[in-house]
Amino acid sequence: MTGDATTDRVLAALLAMQRQSWEQGVTGHALLDLGLGELAVLVADAAVTRQHPEGRLGDVSGEAGAVNGAACGEVVRYAATTDGDPRFTAALDAQLDWLVTRAPRAADGTLFHLLDSRQVWADTVYMVVPLLALVGRTDLAAGQVDGHRRRLFDPRTGLYAARWDEDRGEPDQPQPWGTGNGWVVAGIARALRLAPDWPAGLRAELAGHARTVLDACLAYRADDGLFPDVLDDPARSARRTPPSCSGTRR
Repeated sequence: MTGDATTDRVLAALLAMQRQSWEQGVTGHALLDLGLGELAVLVADAAVTRQHPEGRLGDVSGEAGAVNGAACGEVVRYAATTDGDPRFTAALDAQLDWLVTRAPRAADGTLFHLLDSRQVWADTVYMVVPLLALVGRTDLAAGQVDGHRRRLFDPRTGLYAARWDEDRGEPDQPQPWGTGNGWVVAGIARALRLAPDWPAGLRAELAGHARTVLDACLAYRADDGLFPDVLDDPARSARRTPPSCSGTRR
């Protein structure tokens, strides 16, 4: 596939696995970044085949995520512009309609991560901000970063909490989850790369914010290059294989 044996083994294992919608989206991003367009179209086709009637791409029966399907939007847009099958365009339009007008959200427009609770999660930044930027809605993309930042970002530490409970008006999981902070940094970075027409001042502000979070994370990197699951937990900082939060995310 790529000519690199390690990368090809990882891709073969990944493509052989059952994937949730967010995993399908990240797989599509990896394929696009590697220049594997034909495989990317196959991933897009699967995401469209499993699209929920409400518009959420890549929906697997039982998923409670309100926003994760949007991660598939980039690869579906690629398929729409290269394959020519109108179903890709229709599927992308439905996903955007769900995201922009119908997905559950707070009064200020900040999206809730799940269908069945009023919680704001750091993960959402990666799931929705790049796609919104890619389709030219940099205003909405910036608004989502702002809404998540106001609820989850701690300027004293430079890190994001994992989850916010809108009804209680406080963090539900105040710990700085390592992967959650990674979602934020990666989501902003991908959005800035995908949309070259950001207003200059806004681009610089978002890039600076992402750098602040990244620098704060790097302070907790262990000697082996790994990060603890909870960044500021000294009991876990020396683990070579940090425990994953993926078992509890939706």
